[in-house]
Amino acid sequence: MAPASTVLTDAPAVAIPAGLRHPLAAIPFLLGSGLVVVCAAALLLAALAFAFGFTLSPILTAGALVLLLLYLCWGARTLLRWGWLPALGLWVALLGLTALAAYVEGQWYDLSSDGMYYHQEAVIQLIDGWNPFHHPSSPVKDYQRVWVNHYPKGAWIPQALLAQAFGGIEYGKALMPMLMAAAFFLTFAAFQVLLRCPFIALAAAGVAALNPIIITQIFTYYVDGILAALLTALLACMVIAWSSRMAAVYLAVAAVLLLLVNIKFTGLFYAGFFTCAYLTACTFYQRAALKQAFTVLAISLVVGAGLIGFQPYVTNTISHGHPLYPVMGVQYIDVIGGQYNQRFMQEPRLKKLFLSLFSYVENDVRTMPYPTLRPYLLPGPAKLGGLAFDTRIGGFGQWFGPILTVSLALFMALLLMSRNEQARQIRIAAAVLLGIIASVLAIPECWWARFIPQLWLVPVLALAMLLYAGHRFLLKPVALVLLALLMMNVYQGIDPGIHSLHYTNVLLHQQLTELAAASRQQPLDVSFLRFPSNRVRLREAGVRFVEVPEDPSHPHELLIGTDDTRIYIAPGNAGR
Repeated sequence: MAPASTVLTDAPAVAIPAGLRHPLAAIPFLLGSGLVVVCAAALLLAALAFAFGFTLSPILTAGALVLLLLYLCWGARTLLRWGWLPALGLWVALLGLTALAAYVEGQWYDLSSDGMYYHQEAVIQLIDGWNPFHHPSSPVKDYQRVWVNHYPKGAWIPQALLAQAFGGIEYGKALMPMLMAAAFFLTFAAFQVLLRCPFIALAAAGVAALNPIIITQIFTYYVDGILAALLTALLACMVIAWSSRMAAVYLAVAAVLLLLVNIKFTGLFYAGFFTCAYLTACTFYQRAALKQAFTVLAISLVVGAGLIGFQPYVTNTISHGHPLYPVMGVQYIDVIGGQYNQRFMQEPRLKKLFLSLFSYVENDVRTMPYPTLRPYLLPGPAKLGGLAFDTRIGGFGQWFGPILTVSLALFMALLLMSRNEQARQIRIAAAVLLGIIASVLAIPECWWARFIPQLWLVPVLALAMLLYAGHRFLLKPVALVLLALLMMNVYQGIDPGIHSLHYTNVLLHQQLTELAAASRQQPLDVSFLRFPSNRVRLREAGVRFVEVPEDPSHPHELLIGTDDTRIYIAPGNAGR
């Protein structure tokens, strides 16, 4: 391993001790793993409560916070020989971070279609006392029931507890920034353990956390951003576990797996894929750690899918013959076929991925045009599209394809040229890169960015290694330019969407204020149609209403941010 003095420049520098026991690695690790552990603890406690016939309550939140404090006390003592007082400080810091995330999320309405359609509805049902273990069929409308009943609930349960704790449906969205922060801290710790350079660790962790899938969905109840954060956290924890086989690290890996298995069905696949990859690597290179790693990982997957995931994995198998119903099995529902241009959908998997990476950003689900390759080096008018919650084509941004290609080419050159002390770190990075790429290509619809959020980590990891060792081969300046382009790619894709989202939020807030004033004299007639979760939004805004059947002929206005929640203009409300 190279001395720290060669990490940044060729000039002498103060050496930074390696390993997870150093505060520069241990503190970020405890912060990141703490955020994951508290969410996993909430899931586990909720599963036990459901099994014994109880429903979600603040007692579960309190229990998860107590377990978090115990974990931090144990971890701080194990890694840093600290007493309970510094651990209490870390606990308070995490509580403050959670409160800040909830406050920020509370200022933004979830305007995503899927968020309002079934994610929020599932959270509302859990808050209202739904026990999915004893009552697998939730009391929701027919067109939502299949998704609420049969999809994993690993995000909805902690989101419901957050919304319950802070007193509003929008606060539940704080789970995503919490896990985004966890991914940042754990990635920082992993790079610090691997490279012993806090500056490169900070840059790499920051860019990894700015995954466009997370950023575009951060103010919604979508779960793909949560999946992206957990995959980042899992890979970081596995890198740390490879170098520091400590109980605290294995517990962090277990907590990530418990969450990942229950976020969405692809999370179960990714958990199994990276578990098998890690165990295979242990078989060849760390056989002494194989038994311990196998025990932890196997128990995590069994508890995650069998206990916490009893509903839906076990109940789906019993009721529909397949644990992944409704997306697989005899009675499966095709949720992909009509999502985009049919000519494009019939192309081979690799061609679709190539077109998605090197085409203009496109998400027009009405016309669904065939992707248009972008002539990056030719002059002409720019066709820059902003990223949406679930962008179909070019979901990582306009420049991601070329950045990915160049960074991989430079990393391969670095791998071939590296010798001696740097070779070990670069080989570890190469193994992780191959695992990420293999996991991407294993997904049938890998062209859709939100299904493969881990692809974002490939150039991040490659560029971090170029920054680490590239100065010997004059690659560092190029790596810095590519990192800058990667950040520009994020900003360029997200900036239009943030402005539009802010504008719509302002209009919706004004509309809700007016509706609340108008309803003081007489409740408003409202038809929610596909978005019944909006009833909670109206109640929290102080709007009095009566739900009525749809009447297209009756004068109405739409609730801003939706396409069919109708507020009818009754004679008694004509003056508002």
